[in-house]
Amino acid sequence: MNFILAATVYITTDPFFWASMAFTTMVGIFIGAVIYNGDVKEIRKALIALASYCVLIIITNASRVFPQLDKVTPDLSYMPFAGIVTIVIVTFFYLLGMVIGVRITKHAHRNLKK
Repeated sequence: MNFILAATVYITTDPFFWASMAFTTMVGIFIGAVIYNGDVKEIRKALIALASYCVLIIITNASRVFPQLDKVTPDLSYMPFAGIVTIVIVTFFYLLGMVIGVRITKHAHRNLKK
């Protein structure tokens, strides 16, 4: 568990990390608003599909990372986990953006009908 926390700290201290997560969220908002147009049922299907894709990518990366842990020095043992943690964080922000985009569009459609 300390590996994951250390990898998260390693990733989030990059100078442009949070700016890139904001950009990822904005892209997700745009895609969610344009493609799903406020359709909450369709976005649920997309979220399940993207989340399952994220799980598959994490499993694939983990199967490549774990055999390499014995080749890494103990003080840098968190670094192989950085890719896995990055995938989780980027996927979270993208999915968050898609949900926000759908909710904004749904709210806008509701206000237009009034």
